Amino acid sequence: MSSNTRPSVKISVVEKQSTISRGEICRDETDIKYRPEVLTAFFFRRPTSRVIDLLRIAAAVAHVDRRVSRRHSLCWGRDLELNIPVSEPDFWRAAEKKLSAVLNLLSGDCWSLSFRRFKGEPSIPQAGYLEFPPNGEISTAYSNGLDSFSVARLVASGVVQLQNSSAGSKNLVLVTTGRKLHLNDSFSQFGYTARQISVPFTVARSGSNFQLRET
Repeated sequence: MSSNTRPSVKISVVEKQSTISRGEICRDETDIKYRPEVLTAFFFRRPTSRVIDLLRIAAAVAHVDRRVSRRHSLCWGRDLELNIPVSEPDFWRAAEKKLSAVLNLLSGDCWSLSFRRFKGEPSIPQAGYLEFPPNGEISTAYSNGLDSFSVARLVASGVVQLQNSSAGSKNLVLVTTGRKLHLNDSFSQFGYTARQISVPFTVARSGSNFQLRET
């Protein structure tokens, strides 16, 4: 890839037992790791295989986003092709355009996703339960940065009215990703209660021939 061209890459997520070594690969359960057993704290019924698929997709996207550097002097965007093994390829192929559109909007890149059948059986945890009422709190993406903190404050105080929401202060569920996998980190400040949870995956910081660093 020339230094004068727009960054582009094709990466395949390969299963742990796979012998594929050609091309750019992301090793499932090595370069990306996730904890399906933690998912039981998010649901009122047993997670399905599609939920495990979505967890792998999210982890793979996070890996690629950190792996491919931008070239700010040339352009902001990147062309990112990602092939992912899933338990229900037909379902995810039907959703590919919408998933890519969301990623394009969030990152400013051009994402192309493709799916193939996962070899083996997904690891689906046993049933669990949530510790807060299903119709009580509002969930919001939370990065621990100033932007998400401000949005949380505005929504919780009732300054920002969401559709069909009542006036007044609201309790929040703050959803993050990364290394913080605790599920019961709650705090009461500023007149509302917030409970922080994390999507349970991590991205390895280094690999055999690449390093993952955010610029």
